[in-house]
Amino acid sequence: MAKKSKKVQISGENDLKVDLWGNISLGQSASKNNSLEIPSEKSSKRYRIKGRLLKSGKGLKPVTEIYEWPSHITQTELNKILLKMKQLFGCGGTVKASNRSLELQGDKFNQSEIYLKELGFILIRSGG
Repeated sequence: MAKKSKKVQISGENDLKVDLWGNISLGQSASKNNSLEIPSEKSSKRYRIKGRLLKSGKGLKPVTEIYEWPSHITQTELNKILLKMKQLFGCGGTVKASNRSLELQGDKFNQSEIYLKELGFILIRSGG
């Protein structure tokens, strides 16, 4: 017979919380530490970036490309933005260092537009 493990109760401010999509997060204090230093909606300056849908790659599968980021956004901040987008949208992606652009696998333009609006960016569709 298999041994049953005992359940351990954890109490405190940093309780684990699970949202509707199954993502585990710590309490509010931990989420504040992981926030990006990007202008919020409250600021008067909103940065415009461009995005397009490319049909390329293996089997002509769609790829969403987001490019022309403001110059004050560093490479590490782009990596953080991409990581969060990949987690939220459930897709793969990469940062193209040569032209500072993000590529997401699949047609994720509308989801990207909503998420980037929360961060203080205006995503403009370019191309087809």
